[in-house]
Amino acid sequence: MVGTHADLVGAHAVLVGTHAVLVGTHAVLVGTHAVLVGAQADLVGAQADLVGTHAVLVGTHAVLVGAHAVLVGTHADLVGTHAVLVGYYADFLKKTDVFRGFLCFKL
Repeated sequence: MVGTHADLVGAHAVLVGTHAVLVGTHAVLVGTHAVLVGAQADLVGAQADLVGTHAVLVGTHAVLVGAHAVLVGTHADLVGTHAVLVGYYADFLKKTDVFRGFLCFKL
């Protein structure tokens, strides 16, 4: 029971990690769009140059947010892996007894 719950928690964490990676990808696309908007604004004039610079900074920020989301997803994957390992350990403990320092497997 504990192992199954841990497996479900691990699977959920992997899905959360996948979602975070998708959010990061979206943020990178938003950043690319902001850079393109900045390039178009450069054609407008000196004031538009400032707008383009701002858009590039916003794009860079979006890329950094995307990278952070990827790291969060990786962390979620590691948490899920840990939960699965805890589940395996719980199953192992259910199948064994510790008696006088020796492991005696239950029949």
